[in-house]
Amino acid sequence: MQGFLRLLLWVGLILGLIALIGWAFLFESHEVPDNSMAPNLIKGDRVLVYILASFDTGSTAVCKHPSDSSKVVFGRIVGTPGDRVKIDRSSLYINNNQTETTVEEDYVLVDEQASGPPQTVKMQRMIETTGMIRYSILMPAASSRASRRRAMREKRVDDGRYFLMADNRAYGEDSRVYGQVEISSCIGSPLLVYQPGEGAGDAASSDRWFSIVR
Repeated sequence: MQGFLRLLLWVGLILGLIALIGWAFLFESHEVPDNSMAPNLIKGDRVLVYILASFDTGSTAVCKHPSDSSKVVFGRIVGTPGDRVKIDRSSLYINNNQTETTVEEDYVLVDEQASGPPQTVKMQRMIETTGMIRYSILMPAASSRASRRRAMREKRVDDGRYFLMADNRAYGEDSRVYGQVEISSCIGSPLLVYQPGEGAGDAASSDRWFSIVR
């Protein structure tokens, strides 16, 4: 019996060591700074980021902020070097190809402001498809006129850079605001939310624990 317990102890120690090595060399933990990637990532979410990820168009990436390397930005890659990206009538075009979207449901987003009370915005959750990747985005409700950035003239992605787009398409900050990000500055791809932020509105759902990031 003692021999069996000793064996279990050694197995536990070895598994723990493997987990520590994996954490040190394969993953990082990051906190989502804002609601730019809502509904998939909410301000305050703690996420596990795989640092050896390979990126494709449609992948979610965590990169250093182009003008402040002490900060990170979360965004979806919609342009790789040489691609042409634009937004026309709220629709995303990549190399003149319109991404496919379908309306799913209404969505209420409660967003904290730099000053003043939190702002409640009625949105529509939509499914967008880029290549083989399907993911949720937020667009303003049809009755809303308060949204920003409904259009963007065509921009070419520079060599060695990615163009990031927010999933919170009309309100989130992305490469339309802070510019294209250097590929070398991208840390990895978020895999799952292991500790959700507090959230509010539809983002307060309890089923976001250990949810996979798309």
